[in-house]
Amino acid sequence: MEKRKIRINDVKETEKKLILAGAKCIDDIEVSDTYYNQDQGSVLKVTECDYGKFLVQIIGKNIIRHEKIEKPRELKNALKERYGRDTILDKRRKKYEWNEYSVRIYMIEEVGDFLVVTGENVPDSVFGEFGFEEPEFIEVPFSELAKDL
Repeated sequence: MEKRKIRINDVKETEKKLILAGAKCIDDIEVSDTYYNQDQGSVLKVTECDYGKFLVQIIGKNIIRHEKIEKPRELKNALKERYGRDTILDKRRKKYEWNEYSVRIYMIEEVGDFLVVTGENVPDSVFGEFGFEEPEFIEVPFSELAKDL
């Protein structure tokens, strides 16, 4: 799976663009991500949301691990001890389905708003389908953006 993301300026306008392109909203939830120190270009985090708790690992643009965890407290403590905790980000996530892609709007406290498209081989041009002619691509993890504040 590949993940591409851009910064957006107006969530409501972005939602309209997605709906006009035929995307269907399938959920709207609160998410908390705990990030752990990793080498540049890699992400290791525990995601907690209404659907459960998940261990997620991303290298570059590719999601290489996304698995449900049963004992998050123990895992979070072990990860913190091994890698050190980087940051915790609280987000609101609106998830849409569009063609073969999962499309999400993330509203991250004190970091900003983003449109993320996940699927097999996500081309940059997919954002043009939603009316973003010259999008600002984000190539770093959200946790890195939080450090820039």
